[in-house]
Amino acid sequence: MWAPSVEAQQITGNQLHEVCQSDDGTLAGFCIGYIVSQIEGQSFGAFTVLSQIQEADNITEMNSRISAFLRYCVPETASNEQLRDIVLRHLQENPQTRHDPARFEIWRALMGAFPC
Repeated sequence: MWAPSVEAQQITGNQLHEVCQSDDGTLAGFCIGYIVSQIEGQSFGAFTVLSQIQEADNITEMNSRISAFLRYCVPETASNEQLRDIVLRHLQENPQTRHDPARFEIWRALMGAFPC
């Protein structure tokens, strides 16, 4: 007997758009947490790829490479609420792509808001 196939659950831009507009504190927390975790995950993924290609002399150099690879440079002073607002604005202004996975929508929003 074979086990059923299991796929990772992805949320869409539509779902993220809905929770990010919620007045419910739990959903609002999920919204910010999801966005921040995607940013951290994208950075870590870029780090794992780039560190295999060439070692960096220091963390500043590696962070610069990561930003160039991801094609966005989030300022260190950007708040979580600001990041949420940027993603929410992108989702509101781009309903034609909200069916895409939320992680892609976050990446698109950050590239538009914080080009390197």
